[in-house]
Amino acid sequence: MWGRISRAVMAALVVVGVDGLRTSGVAQTSGNAVNAASGEDALRARQSALFDQLLAEPDNLDLMFDYALVSIQARDYEAAISTLERMLIYRQDLPRVRLELAVAYFNLGSYEVAKLYFEQVLANEATPETVQIRVDRYLDEIEDRSRRNDVRMIATAGITYATNATLGPDANQVLFLGNLETLSSGQQEADTGLRVTLNLAHAYDLGQANNDTWRTELGYYGVQYFDTDQGDLNFLRVRTGPKLSLDPRTFGPKLRPYGEAQYLTSQNRGLFAAFGGGVEFSDTLSPTVSVYSDVGVRFTNYFRGEFTDEDVFTYYAASGLAYLPRRDLILRSTLIFELDHAPGGQQNSNQEMGLRLSGEYSYDPGLNWVDGRWTASAYLEARGRLFERPDKEIDPGTTRHDIDLRGGLRHVFMIGDGFGLQVDVDGLWRQSNLRNFDVNNLSGTFSLRYEL
Repeated sequence: MWGRISRAVMAALVVVGVDGLRTSGVAQTSGNAVNAASGEDALRARQSALFDQLLAEPDNLDLMFDYALVSIQARDYEAAISTLERMLIYRQDLPRVRLELAVAYFNLGSYEVAKLYFEQVLANEATPETVQIRVDRYLDEIEDRSRRNDVRMIATAGITYATNATLGPDANQVLFLGNLETLSSGQQEADTGLRVTLNLAHAYDLGQANNDTWRTELGYYGVQYFDTDQGDLNFLRVRTGPKLSLDPRTFGPKLRPYGEAQYLTSQNRGLFAAFGGGVEFSDTLSPTVSVYSDVGVRFTNYFRGEFTDEDVFTYYAASGLAYLPRRDLILRSTLIFELDHAPGGQQNSNQEMGLRLSGEYSYDPGLNWVDGRWTASAYLEARGRLFERPDKEIDPGTTRHDIDLRGGLRHVFMIGDGFGLQVDVDGLWRQSNLRNFDVNNLSGTFSLRYEL
């Protein structure tokens, strides 16, 4: 029972982030960066040859631009900047030059000057939407990097209704020692209650040119029902660790080792604590495509004596792709794998695989009294779970396997000063070969939301 509750709570708190921003001018303008030593030598030779041609034709704009791009590829940003700025002396109507100047200044860490040029690119009505997406991401990154301490918070509080608040089985008869027994309690029960969530993130700039930070995230999920206490939950998770550049010369792919702690109460009593760690990876392959992954291990210790055989080591991995087809739309797909090893109760050891698809669309509602964009999002997740051994207390001759389907919709109506309203609809449908674990639940929540 508690395994299904804790999985449901943690699934509700999963937030897949897309971090990292590749800032190499090569990746954005003229092909992949050349990292091998021979490639570096070839770039330097090409740069030197173009410089010699410029000495003969100092006012040739095409040569200037080629020289600037090759200099960016070679990470000689000072040479690129001086050449691009000289081009603007000859001609002011060169938005591509302003864009490359902004990227070069960004790579040097001169964020104020980079911001000036990026804003000039956006001010040009002829700027394509794909370029606008790229510039917006740079501007967001500049805003983040300009703060030594960056704190973000999203909090919600509201009324929730669930058709199965206890996450009990569908049927009133369950298997016990292979025979059907009638439940006296623990069946599914609809109820209304209060739900509170908090997501707090803090990033401390480590003062490196490549914007390495120490990041800490805290997440809380709590629900208290009015009639039944079997579904009352409080779940807290903290994750912290440095987010570091793999290549100290560029703002490219990031690696983040972290430690994590979790704590869950059920029916107003402590149920388990979990401790572990892992590694996150993120990279932006292009202005519209990002990748991310998370690999780690966690040990969960149950406090109550009747659940000590559910103490489990969890080995997990997730990897995904984010795609931005337009500046206000994000699509994500994530593959998930988990392996649970329960030394004290092998019937609880299992393997789990799944796929999560999600999308988020942000738009201007066109209302004068609204100060903020509204956001609609949706997700769909499917997981399969296979246990290693039969549970002798349930059915000694049958090994359990489950199929979980989860889905949800959310709409955020921001109003102003960080306040807004949020509507959530979520569903869980679990089909198991053992009727004890068949679960269906549909919930709806209406909340007040605050963002900082």
